[in-house]
Amino acid sequence: MRPHFVRPPRLPPGSRVAALSLSSGFVTEVMGRYHAGVRQVADALGWEVVPAPNALRGPEFLYENPRARTDDLHWALQNPDIHGMVSLIGGDDSVRLLPFLDPELIRAHPKALLGYSDTTITLTQFLRAGVRAYYGPSLLTDLAENGGMHPFALDGLRRALVEEPRPFDLAPAPEWTEFRVEWEDETLQEVRRPFQPGDGWVWLQGEMPAEGHLMGGCLEVLDMLNGTSGWPSSDL
Repeated sequence: MRPHFVRPPRLPPGSRVAALSLSSGFVTEVMGRYHAGVRQVADALGWEVVPAPNALRGPEFLYENPRARTDDLHWALQNPDIHGMVSLIGGDDSVRLLPFLDPELIRAHPKALLGYSDTTITLTQFLRAGVRAYYGPSLLTDLAENGGMHPFALDGLRRALVEEPRPFDLAPAPEWTEFRVEWEDETLQEVRRPFQPGDGWVWLQGEMPAEGHLMGGCLEVLDMLNGTSGWPSSDL
């Protein structure tokens, strides 16, 4: 029998969303990018992004204090004025949060957590606690995309976190880019990056139908998690 996963409440316009530095404190080196993300989220989704107490304390402090990063997550979960959470950026260090994370708080205060890359560690702990979480954009990446949030990403966010649940068909992104922009150069923030057309679906392991819970995440980060106390059990 499959486990039941709690669905966090929706995040309609007017929601307050905590920005978390769960891994790297890099955000303080690109504060213009941070403010662009806050502004674009407000304009496109109507959310008010507020930094968690330790989120903007810089790379050195956050590296030396993994518990402070965990405290921010616990603060956001327990704070009635915070309705959801978004990771600021990825990295490779949030596995050090595992000894301090309280899965009972995650279960007792289910709130949407959005993030990608290294946030996979924390998203998996939501999975282990029986709460749905969302592998997707972070504040400094897609939410602060140059020239505005991409319509494909924005549509997915609205469907996952804002609108009431309804059936929908998955579709691949119509375009993609690897064009690199220096985030430190704030004059480029309003310049859209060049994109190229997508190639449609590419199936890596056959075309047989499958059924079950969908678990997203970064495979490289899941490899970091393997063998730790945070690894998900086989019955999820």
